[in-house]
Amino acid sequence: LAGVLGIDTGSGSDAELIALRDFAVVLGLVPDLGRWTSVEKQQLVQVIKAKASRDEARYLKLMQKHARLRKEMIRLGS
Repeated sequence: LAGVLGIDTGSGSDAELIALRDFAVVLGLVPDLGRWTSVEKQQLVQVIKAKASRDEARYLKLMQKHARLRKEMIRLGS
């Protein structure tokens, strides 16, 4: 996931790396993740960083705004 999103894992906080790992477990099941637009990927990076922060409201807001991510999460949860 870090490679697909262009994330340097050497510069993230412990919380960011944990959030990245958690998302990687789920998003590893998304077959077309590599074909997401650069905007969608950057938005996903923001979601992951928000998950690692203490601001749960920001995380939820970003999740709600990312249509493709929400669609995949719902699909995977079904």
